[in-house]
Amino acid sequence: MKIGTKLTTGFGVAIVGLIICNIIAIFDMMSLNSGTKEIVEDWFPKTVWSNDIIDALNDNARAIRNILLSDNPQELSDAKKRFEADAIVVTESMKKLEEKVKLPKEKDILQKIQTVRAKYTPTRNKIVELYEAGKADEAKKLLFTDFREIQNDYIKFAGELIEYQKSLMIEDGKNAENTDRKSVV
Repeated sequence: MKIGTKLTTGFGVAIVGLIICNIIAIFDMMSLNSGTKEIVEDWFPKTVWSNDIIDALNDNARAIRNILLSDNPQELSDAKKRFEADAIVVTESMKKLEEKVKLPKEKDILQKIQTVRAKYTPTRNKIVELYEAGKADEAKKLLFTDFREIQNDYIKFAGELIEYQKSLMIEDGKNAENTDRKSVV
């Protein structure tokens, strides 16, 4: 074989090898981009919305505490305003979650949140009604029994959704690390 043919064949094989490496690298980069996009546009926002729900629940708890500890009628009025503002936050967050959840486990957790949410507002309102009727002791009893359990479940399920999203992000991070190692090799 002539030297020119050998050189051409050698360079041709090297170029084909480079093309194959570039194609693999492009697919690996697309995989990394897809995973990052999923974290930024799907999983992380769900943790934010879930935390917004938890923050609103905690604000409600402080407002109820303030009502029951204070003789000031303004405290009741302020608490009702807080309830309304927090209800808007929770409703918006729930709508966003309902639009975004797609995995079976996410749907199961969201269903738990929706079930406990249906109990939360009526029970909270009952506490306020009892207080307004001059039955502060009954309101406190309801606060420390049924309402506490409902609120704890509500926060627990929202936290469960956060933890699940966190586990998905960690898993995707490990996949990205493996892809990075593979592309270096």
